[in-house]
Amino acid sequence: MPDRHTGRASDDGSAPAEFVMVGAVLVLLVLSVLQLGLALHVRNTVTDAAAEGAGMRRSAEDRSRAGPSGHGS
Repeated sequence: MPDRHTGRASDDGSAPAEFVMVGAVLVLLVLSVLQLGLALHVRNTVTDAAAEGAGMRRSAEDRSRAGPSGHGS
């Protein structure tokens, strides 16, 4: 509605619209940070699993080289 003193449209009712726009940006930001945290967690988990698997293979190879008596050749 036009303001009777200035003739321009008033800002009545703009607060809910601004709240929705700012809220949407904040939700997007929070979800992006959570997604980044999840991606880093998965990357670290896979890296640790690969390192542990390589260590297990190395120890298995060492045991197989030692022979049945458990001593080196």
